[in-house]
Amino acid sequence: KIITINATLFPTSIANSLIAVGTDGLQERDRMVRAAIAIICELALKNPEVVARRGGLSTILKSVIDCQLSRINEALITTVLHLLNHPRTRQYVRVDIELEVRT
Repeated sequence: KIITINATLFPTSIANSLIAVGTDGLQERDRMVRAAIAIICELALKNPEVVARRGGLSTILKSVIDCQLSRINEALITTVLHLLNHPRTRQYVRVDIELEVRT
């Protein structure tokens, strides 16, 4: 709910924890991993700076590669494309590091 009200107040400690769970999640079937990635995506749309500084965009891109569920992949790709589409948020996606490593 805090993301909807004011994403700039989202605690960085919780963002770090969510990104750690999303990055090191054991299986895509794990509901905690999917929930963490969903929250990271929502936070990336509302406050991309927090997510980008903590490596959350790499977590999203890693999840795109690892996930076999088309609905989840669509949401992940939409998040990245939204960030790339807007000049204000484009600066947070480091193409040289995050996108090249994944190809």
